[in-house]
Amino acid sequence: MQDAGVERVLRDLRIFRIFEGTNDILRLFVALNGFQNAGNQLKSLQKALKNPLGNAGVLASEITKRAKRKAGLGTGLTLQGTVHPELNHSGELTVKAIEQFGAVIEELLLKHGKRIIDEQFVLKRVADCAIDLYAMVVVLSR
Repeated sequence: MQDAGVERVLRDLRIFRIFEGTNDILRLFVALNGFQNAGNQLKSLQKALKNPLGNAGVLASEITKRAKRKAGLGTGLTLQGTVHPELNHSGELTVKAIEQFGAVIEELLLKHGKRIIDEQFVLKRVADCAIDLYAMVVVLSR
């Protein structure tokens, strides 16, 4: 077995399974951590809705943000001046992707609620998107 290299292949395959399991767990951690943050923001909005007169400013800004999103307007955030001028278009695409990601996260939370932790396929896709967005920002920052 050792001469044919089978022992090494079997050992490597066993290690690869362990690493892949760890990657899946880390992906779930990334996604659930992000959902926790978004959920806290939605909870504060829910509290504001319980007393609309006392939280008129918070509700007005939230309504404005959602109206802009529905109309296809961005949040006004930009990376212009932060990134090299030749990368301004890439920066705009990155900001647009981040805004869309935030909207999708909110939709998923509204759809699944606390049951989001049972949606592992969705969580994996969300984590992959978050990792890709992180890579986009890192590339622009270099």
